[in-house]
Amino acid sequence: MDVFLTDDAERSLKALSLLSESGQCGYLIGHRRGPRVHVEAIIPAGKGHAFSVGKFHLLDDIYDGRTVGFFFFGGGRQAERRILQPFAYGKIVLEARPGGLGTPALKAFSVEYDGRFALSPVPLASSPGGRKK
Repeated sequence: MDVFLTDDAERSLKALSLLSESGQCGYLIGHRRGPRVHVEAIIPAGKGHAFSVGKFHLLDDIYDGRTVGFFFFGGGRQAERRILQPFAYGKIVLEARPGGLGTPALKAFSVEYDGRFALSPVPLASSPGGRKK
């Protein structure tokens, strides 16, 4: 599995990283095609948002089942604990560092379960131009 960010999603993350402080988080909207998860849009949820199964399903209904994951700007282990829940199993998590004028440094993970929930690293795919996301 890998993760591909569309240009719009990448621009949105870049803009949000300029305007946000650590702790900003939200949802990723997109689709799966084979082993690749395409992230098409981001939905900011605010600093310290409590990811609940109810809110997740309400948002997922609005986007016709296309909620593919979550994102965090900083936050570390505390942010991870909010997302390591059964409803997040198999979803993508993007972790970014806020601030700066360039594209935020991104790491991608999948929420996995092997006796306990954990984040497993997954690669970010190259854009058509060949640069690494």
